[in-house]
Amino acid sequence: MPTSGYSKARAAECVQTRERSQKPFIFIWKGPGYVPRSDQLNSAAARFVQVFRVPMSKRTSIPKRQKAAHHEAGHAVLSAAINDAPYLVSIRRDGTKLGRACYRFEARPQRLIQVHLAGFAAEELLSGRRSRRLRGPELGISITMATTPSLAHLQPMVEGRDQFLAVQEILKMGVEPRSEIIRTEFDRFYEIAKASVQSVWPAVAAVARALLKESELASNAFFTALGGHDIYGPVLAVQDTYGLRART
Repeated sequence: MPTSGYSKARAAECVQTRERSQKPFIFIWKGPGYVPRSDQLNSAAARFVQVFRVPMSKRTSIPKRQKAAHHEAGHAVLSAAINDAPYLVSIRRDGTKLGRACYRFEARPQRLIQVHLAGFAAEELLSGRRSRRLRGPELGISITMATTPSLAHLQPMVEGRDQFLAVQEILKMGVEPRSEIIRTEFDRFYEIAKASVQSVWPAVAAVARALLKESELASNAFFTALGGHDIYGPVLAVQDTYGLRART
């Protein structure tokens, strides 16, 4: 039961409550430089307490623009490797969108799912944390919208969102339209996308740096930003490892 930002009194109350329930208790104190001393905790409860200091680097949030640059770079690089080279990659705000990567959808669903999820994969590789949008209500809404014909008129609300596009491609594979099955396939392809993005991370990082500098890259500028990094061999090796041959 991790906690954050609790007062010392509140923390002690939680420890005492946990002692009565006799369940393991993990206490994470995020105050600046503060780690509770064992003598500050109830001695009987101390058996159930593990104290961790959370490194500042893990608590520092990543600027939205930097996250957006890596997100769009992930889409662009993986699309160039297994789908279609982008004709535009941008982190210029357009309404509510912080960025966009534009390319044709030419590959089969097994590849397009990865391309749609590559942005989130790049974000996780950058921050060390999987986006809540891949496991929270947003994914549930996308699945519901894609599998409920009576809600088709509401689909414009989610069209263009990576999760919804990925779910649509999963359904094109002939997967049974049940939430648990779709989520299983979603998670499977997300892991493949993440492995693929990780295999060409220097290229993703190079494109992200160029985006942070220029804000927008046309096709020629995108390939210039790659700087000679091989994005084909490593990605195709990952695809082969997961049983997704070049023909898919």
